[in-house]
Amino acid sequence: MIEDERLSARIAEIHEANYCAYGYRRMWIPLQRSDEEVGRGRVARLMREAGIQGAKRRSKAWRTATPDPLAHRRPDLVKRDFSAPAPDRLWVGDFT
Repeated sequence: MIEDERLSARIAEIHEANYCAYGYRRMWIPLQRSDEEVGRGRVARLMREAGIQGAKRRSKAWRTATPDPLAHRRPDLVKRDFSAPAPDRLWVGDFT
């Protein structure tokens, strides 16, 4: 639809102006302020189709770095060994 394309361009413009932080819930508010008659579900659909996401998804923060599987691992200076020869032979505690 032509209206969806126009609205997608408007959403992308607002998203960039707000440092790519707005998800569909926050995006809906500036659209209403600029006299766009659009529902939250439509905003969510258009953002999903355009690949636009907010900076944070509920309580899960976005992962900005992924570990390199080929990177050199730091040596285990404590010499941890969590293998037990039989049940109830090794007890482990955690201080976190």
